[in-house]
Amino acid sequence: MKKNEASDLDASDLASANLTNIDLRRLQAFVLAARTQSFGTAAQSLNVVPSAISHGIRSLEAELGCSLFLRRGPKVTLTRAGQQLIPLVNDVLRRIHELRDTAQSIESQGDTLRLAVPELLCSRLLPAILPDFQECMPEVALTIVPITSQQQVRSGLGAGRLDLVFSLPGDLPEGLQKRNLFEETLVCCVSPGHPLLKTREIQLRDLQPYTVLTSDSGAHRQLLDAFASQAAPVPAETSELPSIEGLQAIALVSNSVAVMPSWVVQTGPDATKYLQPLRWRVPGMKRTWAAYSWKKDPLPWAAEVLIGLIELRAQEIHDRMKVAINKAA
Repeated sequence: MKKNEASDLDASDLASANLTNIDLRRLQAFVLAARTQSFGTAAQSLNVVPSAISHGIRSLEAELGCSLFLRRGPKVTLTRAGQQLIPLVNDVLRRIHELRDTAQSIESQGDTLRLAVPELLCSRLLPAILPDFQECMPEVALTIVPITSQQQVRSGLGAGRLDLVFSLPGDLPEGLQKRNLFEETLVCCVSPGHPLLKTREIQLRDLQPYTVLTSDSGAHRQLLDAFASQAAPVPAETSELPSIEGLQAIALVSNSVAVMPSWVVQTGPDATKYLQPLRWRVPGMKRTWAAYSWKKDPLPWAAEVLIGLIELRAQEIHDRMKVAINKAA
């Protein structure tokens, strides 16, 4: 059975493995000499004299019990054994490099996790999970900045000023690694006593007499696209408000209809103080929040913990809202 991972080695394998004489410098010399077909050129790359490379290769051959090179004057070529071993040695050196990078990443996690987050997540989601994050990662400080432009996202991640960006789909720059967090559904909410609460399941055409408020430009575009795709009469007026708090405050004291993410809808025992979700089935009113990072950088462990907490919290809110909407029906 071929064993590629350290976890595959049992105690007897580890105890019997004679690894004390394997020198990484000799493995580097082996790879460089194989690539350049020259001990002299390999020596230049490692800043040593050619005789040191020759001696190191002979020692490695003795340790492995096979000849690695055919020597013909200044030129060397791999033997059959050397050709078969070179991929394994390359893999060993690559894993050593990954080991050092990962160790440095872990070591740096005690500093700061730098996030760019939209206002909606800052005000509604992060406050609910930050106490748990700080309990899990007390040594990590969070730096949170608002997203102002896509150029900020690219330059911030590329220059190492940001570790993570939370965002909805959009015109994000290329070269980013994407990790989906949670899917949200845009729902219709109205004030207590609104006439639409008498409708069991509303259709787009039912919104036509009312002013429709949306929570952001993306929601506004999705709503208008939905009206266009169903050839439904456009509402009397649509308006995009700058904050979710303003949207809810206006909708609560008027006959406006608020189109907003289901997970930000507040509920409580006194229904007169909260917007009421309506039951509607309109295609295309879902979207996915995601975490973006620079592809060249490994994601810090603190970022993985934060993402996991967001996913758990989002699922709890989704389950709660599903119950609330079913009750409204």
